[in-house]
Amino acid sequence: MNYTELFNVKPFLYFVFPVVNYCNLHCEWCSTLNHIPIRRDSPYPTRRNKWEISLDTIRLFCERFKDHGIDNMHRLTGAEPTCMPIKKLEAVIDTFKSYNRKLWMITNGYNLMGLSKEHINKFSGLTLDDHGINHSHIKTCKKYLDHFYNGHVQVLVQETHWNLVEAMNHPSNKGKHCQSMMRTPAVIDSIIYPCGNLFNIEQINKDTRIRRELLDAQWTLENPKILQVLKNWRKTMPRYVLNQCLNSCWRPNWRVGKSVKITLKTNDIISKAIEET
Repeated sequence: MNYTELFNVKPFLYFVFPVVNYCNLHCEWCSTLNHIPIRRDSPYPTRRNKWEISLDTIRLFCERFKDHGIDNMHRLTGAEPTCMPIKKLEAVIDTFKSYNRKLWMITNGYNLMGLSKEHINKFSGLTLDDHGINHSHIKTCKKYLDHFYNGHVQVLVQETHWNLVEAMNHPSNKGKHCQSMMRTPAVIDSIIYPCGNLFNIEQINKDTRIRRELLDAQWTLENPKILQVLKNWRKTMPRYVLNQCLNSCWRPNWRVGKSVKITLKTNDIISKAIEET
């Protein structure tokens, strides 16, 4: 059975796995707030500590979803996945692949070339995120991949970001379901968010109520009956979480409010090679 059949949504796109919450870039209005410093006294709960996905979480996910979604994609995102210690990232890849899971990664290329060619070829596809400030490095990564990589390469050109706080509160986004519910769920700290964007909304709201509501409703890999909970998501999803989707998400009309050009910062490090020199 694939995830489309499990969740009864068409089409199912992919599971999202944010694997780190830190990045080599500090882009204006980053959707995952990676432009905001990590410090213990941060008003943003998710910016108080660095974290990386645990291998135990990956194993538990694959065990809970055994015989489900083998043909579906599992997307590794961040912040920036290749900022993770390279051996840890390779272990993440190997753990997923040991359960025959298909992988896709979105990256700004920071330490992509630090991965072994064997591990790069374990991805079905790669999205190279061009923020304008790292255009040259993305071209270098693409040229590098052309010599040996067998998967699909997508170059995402993104030179501006939108003010998400303004977009969340924009009248045109109120009460308009974007139809992404359960099409791109995200796994974070063993909690399953019904849409990857809800985690970003939670961060911008500077609270963890979405997380608490999902925990109370047992939307967690720790629940041995998680498949049943997700299969009946229309009944088990907390009303507060659904309301956040209806009234806070910027995706229905996400090009609203103001956008700002991404600029190079003094603390940006475009590539691992630059850092080492």
